Amino acid sequence: MSGKKLFDYVLIVELAQNEDSSPSHPFISYRYPVSSYDTNKNTVTLLNSIPQFCFPDIEDFPKETIENETFSFVVTQVNGDRRFGYCLRKLQLGFGMRLPICFCVVTFHPSFSLFLDILKEVSERYDCSSSAISEFLSKIEALSFPRPGETITERIPKATGPGMISFQTTRAEESENPLNFVDLEPVFVRLDINMILRTFAALLVERRVIFTSANLSDLSSCIQSFIAFLYPFNWQHIYIP
Repeated sequence: MSGKKLFDYVLIVELAQNEDSSPSHPFISYRYPVSSYDTNKNTVTLLNSIPQFCFPDIEDFPKETIENETFSFVVTQVNGDRRFGYCLRKLQLGFGMRLPICFCVVTFHPSFSLFLDILKEVSERYDCSSSAISEFLSKIEALSFPRPGETITERIPKATGPGMISFQTTRAEESENPLNFVDLEPVFVRLDINMILRTFAALLVERRVIFTSANLSDLSSCIQSFIAFLYPFNWQHIYIP
């Protein structure tokens, strides 16, 4: 996959409010590149589905405080291709009960740590302006997806004021065990050893497994952990974390 473009879309998803300030539905408030939102049926269907993946727990908001959450999802298309969505979610700036905002990268490439670096930069620039986000993305969108272990570096405009700074991110080595790149703590905190072994055995014989959790970040981490446990094998069936 190296050599292909870095990402397809970068989206910001927010929650619309009812009159009582409760959330009514998620919607895309920013997308890059804008021209990618066209009349192609598959493209429209994909982008229309993203907000629901970003906020499957809409009824839990607003809240006064939450920790920043990172999670991922996978959209499996009719032809079997997988689009990966990587998300960073946090509360809007302010005080009191607030609604969160979700930053999302949609790509064909599986590389959580690399795209998390991009999302962190987008999140920081969101607090400045949307133009600061677009300036950053316009500098990196032409970059090719790096080879395993390769670091990409690009000079980007500062979010505020004149001048340039360096943005850098690294793709993990494919030869390395994926357990080195996932957070294993949630799976051992949330599940006992017996449940972990039973789930692992079910995956080995390719059974269907559904994970549920009240915490979206923990849910994503647990699913990624079990996929990593399968190494050096890969899960070949429907995969929607």
